[in-house]
Amino acid sequence: MFFGALKMAFTSIAAHKARAFLTTLGVIIGVSSVITLLAIGEGLKNDVKQTVGNFGSQVFFVIPGDLGAFTSGGRTTTANPANFISGDILTTKDVAAIRRLRGVEKAFPVTIIPETVRKDGQPSSAMLAATEPGALGIFPAVTLSDGRDITSLDSNDNVVVLGDRPAEQLFEDDNPVGDTVTIGQETFTVVGKLTAPESIGALTGSDFENISFIPFDTGTRLIGNEQIHRIGVKAEDGFDSKNVAEAVREDLATRHEEGDVSVVTPDDMLDLLSSLLSTVASAVSAIAAISLLVGGIGIMNIMLVSVTERTREIGIRKAVGATKWAIMIQFLIEAIVVSAIGGGLGLGLAMIGVVIVDLKTALVPAITPFMITLAVGVSVGVGIIFGLAPAISAARKDPIEALRYE
Repeated sequence: MFFGALKMAFTSIAAHKARAFLTTLGVIIGVSSVITLLAIGEGLKNDVKQTVGNFGSQVFFVIPGDLGAFTSGGRTTTANPANFISGDILTTKDVAAIRRLRGVEKAFPVTIIPETVRKDGQPSSAMLAATEPGALGIFPAVTLSDGRDITSLDSNDNVVVLGDRPAEQLFEDDNPVGDTVTIGQETFTVVGKLTAPESIGALTGSDFENISFIPFDTGTRLIGNEQIHRIGVKAEDGFDSKNVAEAVREDLATRHEEGDVSVVTPDDMLDLLSSLLSTVASAVSAIAAISLLVGGIGIMNIMLVSVTERTREIGIRKAVGATKWAIMIQFLIEAIVVSAIGGGLGLGLAMIGVVIVDLKTALVPAITPFMITLAVGVSVGVGIIFGLAPAISAARKDPIEALRYE
């Protein structure tokens, strides 16, 4: 009975191809929207996980601003987003206090310098950071490939450790160590060159290739005042970094108001991403749900029309012994097949979108088995829900009245 009903469903759809396609448009749009978004979100998650993994589990950062305002769903807060780029909340006293805490191996101030690194007027993509000697220990994702790191003897000197990509942009295949670059209006000597890891995230990992360092005091002189945008902390081996991070939070609370600073661990970074993606997914899913609802109503409408058109066929089938159950299954399967075809086309459209995103951007979206299962489940569910009423209507038709129908 099932295979016979399935064959009749495909025969009916083939007889009205254009009508069936237009009927499934809502399902196609809804499924493709959800799957494309989920694939992009999965790609972004993989990208961030890869980048966070390069930092190592023992490294975390202190940042100005209240990160909890963005990671706690039901929390009411008056957090100021401008605090995240503020340079006057964290101080050198914070750095010194953190260094004294048990379990802290290293702690370094990091100041982002808003200047472009140039060579003979040519700009580079360097992300310039001022910090203290030994800060490479909190950036395990980058290593020194040539020259040396900043030392205490460089305290206020014009020296720079150049990132991988800026070095390539300004010096091509030449070794930049010993040569000079221009930062702002001053000349700096390149004392070292960094190399980014081979495995980095396509989007978030670009910072590893661009990061370049100058001495902290030099950076303070360049911008005209002492600012700290981040404090990088590395926990000692053998200590749980979460416990060390909690100790840092408690210490900072003695000098700052609640919400002024946050301690960001690798897990916090992933939680923040998940929170943002969930918010976007909820918005898009609501739009997709409307498309699916419209698609479902379209399927129900066209199935009711089909029941009316095939009233005589229903009467003949009942006259030769078909039960109400058999009639209902026939039309329900037809509705499911129509919806499933829409889901399949939506999944195919999503795959095309994923390929385009992959080719045109640095992000690598990923369609998982769960997403395929979701697409099939949603489309079949829409077919069952919106095909049930027409199927019941067909099953209840009186065979004598159906045979008289013209």
